[in-house]
Amino acid sequence: MFRKQRKVKRYHNIYRGSVTSSPFFKLGASAAALAVLIAAGWFLYEPVYQFVMGIGQEKEPVSTAEQPSEPESESDGFLSGLFGGGEESETESSQSQPEAVEAVQLHGVYMPESILLDSTQRSQFIQACASNGINAIFFDLKNDKGYLTYQSSLSQAAELGSQSASAVDLSQVTAEMEAAGITPIGRIYAFKDPLAASAKLEAAVHYQGTEWAWLDNSAAMGGKAWLNPVNEYAQSYISDLAAEAVGKGVKQVILDCVQFPSGYSLEMADYGQELTEENKSAVLGDFIESVDTRVREAGGETAVYLSAPTLLSSSSGQYGSDPFQLTRCGVVLGVMPASFGNAYSSGELVLEAPALDPYATVQAALAACKDKLLSDEVTVLLQSYTSGTLSSLKNKTYTGEDVDSQIRAAQESGYESYLLYSPDGNYSIVFGE
Repeated sequence: MFRKQRKVKRYHNIYRGSVTSSPFFKLGASAAALAVLIAAGWFLYEPVYQFVMGIGQEKEPVSTAEQPSEPESESDGFLSGLFGGGEESETESSQSQPEAVEAVQLHGVYMPESILLDSTQRSQFIQACASNGINAIFFDLKNDKGYLTYQSSLSQAAELGSQSASAVDLSQVTAEMEAAGITPIGRIYAFKDPLAASAKLEAAVHYQGTEWAWLDNSAAMGGKAWLNPVNEYAQSYISDLAAEAVGKGVKQVILDCVQFPSGYSLEMADYGQELTEENKSAVLGDFIESVDTRVREAGGETAVYLSAPTLLSSSSGQYGSDPFQLTRCGVVLGVMPASFGNAYSSGELVLEAPALDPYATVQAALAACKDKLLSDEVTVLLQSYTSGTLSSLKNKTYTGEDVDSQIRAAQESGYESYLLYSPDGNYSIVFGE
């Protein structure tokens, strides 16, 4: 703001006569005039500076208005909150942080292949989810048989013949979800892949001392081959699939069956080198971190699926010496009551009838795991269906109240993000339809 400048009054009659003609007077007058100019410049500097800076400040609202609107920034909140900071200033980061934290809370459901591969059913499913407050959908990118549900351009997919005949355009699917405000999450079955293991024998677990593929049961009983977790080709194939999926719009990749094989005759399984239980944990942990690095570089996030019954079991040798070592990156933690069977007992958790009291089961399972999980990025997997395998005395028909009780138990335990699982994609007990 300008300061009103004082006028300098000049009285011409004071300096008339011989005094003004004196050279000393002229020299003094010049010096005085110079001093006046310097003083005027000094007092004028601040107002002029403020005026110039004020002009620049008036333009700020124009540039601010050109920034993305708040709803658009929220669509990126999942990335910025879950994946870490971007190239924003400290002030902008602190101001946007609360929105980012809120945006990462996932309330999702599982969409089975039967719906994914049918464009009409898929569209209806997505809209039903959006209408009922669901903000994430997870679906299979590579199923437990080894088939890809989406159209892949990877050379390994062509070599292995792993692309399903009805594979979808993944970019189109993720765009449909994003348009409805849904975060696309893709699941990849890692080393449980009988198709790839049979097509690429050198990447498979071998039957000890032979070139044959090891099977998790007899061939007559439907035994399946597994990919070798130590094999470079097997690891690269899974890593490449994850990175490709993110490039097609998937925001998070869930790695399932990151493990050494389970089944019969495990003592005959040959991995090409001697492995201790500690070695197995290291192999799997390093693999998860390598995939996570690839996925982050592509702009996504990685989580590994592990169930609480497996983590807490003393017989989880397929994960090495300590399965909790695999939780260094993001985790999807399975605590579905039916997954504990008719009864469950470990050193830290005893459940007499897990499915009958879903609230208590989820609460107790999370309490048993919480202090051992190495990552803070945890999403819980909850049950949204009635089990068909449990004893009638240890089972009940699940309702919306049973689902709500599990969600409440998770939230009270400090876990806000959850995924609901129904194998056939029927969530009528949740949506009230």
